Amino acid sequence: MSKSWFKFDGIMVWVTLTGALLVGLSIVVFALLESKIVDQAGAQNRQVAFVRIAEFIGDMIGKTGGIRDLTKLQEVIYDVRDVRSGIKRLSVFELTPETSSLILSTDPRTVPRTLGLRERTEVEAGRSVMQLDESSTERGWRITAPITIDGKVIGALRGFFSVKEYDDLIKQEIELGKTVGISVVLVTSLMFVLLIRIKIHRPVQQLLVAMRNVEAGDLSGDVSIPSPVEIREVTAQFNRMLACVRIAGLEKDRLLVEIRHFNETLQKRVADATEELQQANLELVEARLAVERNQRLAALGELSATVAHELGNPLNALSGHLQMLAQAGHLSNSQRHLAVIRSEVDRMVGIIRQILDQTCVPLRSAPVNLNNAIHEVLSLLSSGLPRQRITLMLDLQTDLPPVAGDQRALHGLLFNLATNAVQAMPHGGELTIRTRSI
Repeated sequence: MSKSWFKFDGIMVWVTLTGALLVGLSIVVFALLESKIVDQAGAQNRQVAFVRIAEFIGDMIGKTGGIRDLTKLQEVIYDVRDVRSGIKRLSVFELTPETSSLILSTDPRTVPRTLGLRERTEVEAGRSVMQLDESSTERGWRITAPITIDGKVIGALRGFFSVKEYDDLIKQEIELGKTVGISVVLVTSLMFVLLIRIKIHRPVQQLLVAMRNVEAGDLSGDVSIPSPVEIREVTAQFNRMLACVRIAGLEKDRLLVEIRHFNETLQKRVADATEELQQANLELVEARLAVERNQRLAALGELSATVAHELGNPLNALSGHLQMLAQAGHLSNSQRHLAVIRSEVDRMVGIIRQILDQTCVPLRSAPVNLNNAIHEVLSLLSSGLPRQRITLMLDLQTDLPPVAGDQRALHGLLFNLATNAVQAMPHGGELTIRTRSI
């Protein structure tokens, strides 16, 4: 296995980190929702259970000497507290038309002498009240339920349900979720790396090897690379270019044979030919070779320009997004990595621009819809304009007739104009694009 297998490029790192971030966020959101649902369900169950306890105490009071039978009442509430481990405090209040007074409590030092107005109102209406109490050292629910005898509210039962066991369980689930989440993120990142390596990096490396072979003079066969459709299209274009080069080479050889035969025949017929005529023949050979060489270079130049143009605009857009990420202020631990990625992307963009500048490709004039070309360029730039505080204003003539020009060259011109305009407004502004028929 070659060392290049472990080498990450900028695009691979970006895609891998994005996938890992999405998976991690999904796991965190799921864990938070689960803990919230468990907490709510537990609170509802506690309220229902406490209402049943209040009903039980009401039945016991009805069978004994009433709510003022403190001995029996104390025995009942202590038994309830001991049976239900989650209940830390139980208090009984007697309700009269004038007031609600505390008559018995397992912890009288922490319980008020009377019920609050809201609690008294709800209890008198036959409804229970539940509130989350976080004021003490132990978080829990304070529940107040009516005590009824024969349908009449005679008192209220207040209890404190500790949720420490539930909190500990939720913490354990969160820790388990963190472990599982980290494992899933690592596995997902590895899968992203393998997928990109197999589907993108390996086919591109094979295509580069084929190009180097052609550069070394090996024109023996076409290139066949199983890869995504975009790379297959580039490979097909390379094979077509290679076929043209082979045909040109055969034609060159045929011409050389004909020229040699012509020279030999000429030398036999005119043995006394002058040196000037011989020089003319040699110049003719060199001219034909130069034509064939220029044809090959033109074919290679067209392919280079096509690849550079197709990769240049996405790399410019990627560089702009990386710049926005670096300026966002939320990636303090990744600033250095973003700077390295952006530097490498800018270097690739510079190389592609040098290729475009040095490649002379004949323009192919055809009718071009200028408005569509503008929309295609803006689709690459519009996502970053709000972050740069730039407002985009479009005033495009709907019935604008097509213009004659080269689609690729016009697209590159519009992209450069828009990019220069955005860079000229570092503090924001308004970018207006208008088309008119003159």
